[in-house]
Amino acid sequence: MKNTSGITLGATILIAFIILLSAKPAGADDLVAARYLTVEPKRIELELDLRPPTPASIIVIQKLPSGTEIESSTPQVSKYDKKKGLAKFLLRQIDPGQTVITLQLKENVTKSDIHATIKYMDPASGKTTEIRIEP
Repeated sequence: MKNTSGITLGATILIAFIILLSAKPAGADDLVAARYLTVEPKRIELELDLRPPTPASIIVIQKLPSGTEIESSTPQVSKYDKKKGLAKFLLRQIDPGQTVITLQLKENVTKSDIHATIKYMDPASGKTTEIRIEP
């Protein structure tokens, strides 16, 4: 087949490869990224990865099944609505790097039972960001 556009197939592939290499992964510019390290029947570990300049405060809302009892947490839960299953953490003045939130529960949970929402304000732009994290 004759290429009438003036660009060879090899050049097209090379250009596509360069574009893919230069593309940033989703969330690459976010100041806060997160992932679940552990979701065991009675234990949840959520890791936050903070990049400078870190937000002045970060709100983490961990959704649990309604009625779930929390045995302990690190850091301590700021507010817990047991009826709604919403555990809120207010994190202030956190250094860049990794921070882990750990919940020890009295009841079993599964990955499909939980998710987290992270809210923060970019100190440079004032833009509020909300991220939903699934296990």
